[in-house]
Amino acid sequence: MAVVLEYLRRVENNRGILKVEQDDERLKLLAEEYSDDENVMSEALRREIDAFLKGKTKGQLIDLIQRKMARQRRRLAGKNAGDSHS
Repeated sequence: MAVVLEYLRRVENNRGILKVEQDDERLKLLAEEYSDDENVMSEALRREIDAFLKGKTKGQLIDLIQRKMARQRRRLAGKNAGDSHS
């Protein structure tokens, strides 16, 4: 999600989009992280999500993203508050 937001900010502010070299170690780390079977989405699930998203208007998609971000911020704020009391 953070990568998408950064991309959108850069586009909105007419800033260049950073590109990664093919031999960048971060690409290898990402490939390893998402190579686990548990992270692989079935084709049926992929189609279901695709149909769900395509059925939404732009406004509905924005609302969905904003609500998801708000939940993540609350969850992170709760974790950080718990960490500061330790």
